[in-house]
Amino acid sequence: MKERNFNQIVGLALGLLCMCAGQILAQTNVNMAANGATVGSPFTIAPPANCYFNFYDSGGQNSNYSTNTDANITFAPSNPATHRVQARFTMFSLEVGWDAFYIYNSNTVGTNQLVGPEGVTGTLFPAGNWQGQSPGVITANTGIAAVGVNAAEALTFRFRSDGSNNFPGWAAIVAQVPVSACTMTAPAAISANTGAASTTCFATWSGTNARSWWGSSISCCCQTVTCRRHSMRTFGPH
Repeated sequence: MKERNFNQIVGLALGLLCMCAGQILAQTNVNMAANGATVGSPFTIAPPANCYFNFYDSGGQNSNYSTNTDANITFAPSNPATHRVQARFTMFSLEVGWDAFYIYNSNTVGTNQLVGPEGVTGTLFPAGNWQGQSPGVITANTGIAAVGVNAAEALTFRFRSDGSNNFPGWAAIVAQVPVSACTMTAPAAISANTGAASTTCFATWSGTNARSWWGSSISCCCQTVTCRRHSMRTFGPH
């Protein structure tokens, strides 16, 4: 059942904290339609309003998908010049041999189809799909998804099912990642004197990658800062 993956989904969601620059994560559940284009598609990831989407089949988080399905959905980044879509599947369960899941490196269904690992189904749904194997992590224009031209940095999904034996379907987290590798420029090391009776210290770094914190706290993407009594301590990011 999809709810059994709750802890894994929460863990992945916590891993997205840095992507939203310290904002409280805003997430939206999106269920693929039973047929046709999903209402609201394309869904655009736009922090901090929408940091990521919980993406499910037509049955949602707790139910199996519909039978006789042929539906599609598209996810787009906030700005394709700087970000691309990434889908991370945490659960995937289809009727092997009969139902099929397709992925396109595009904002249009049918364009730039990824070569999935499985063949033609018993219902003659075309090969190049996913049935028994999870897609895992799919990132637009990257790895297996480096198919054709995709200036939109979007991903499109299509699902087809036959008339019987509906299964639990899938659960995925759809977010955006930088087109270029994310880097941090370390500021110069600074020193802080805690004073004779102090047990904490406060330091401020200014600049593009500025972070401020109290001693012994943890700041996202930065090191833990600690200070000691009666000491002069120099510190900086790793």
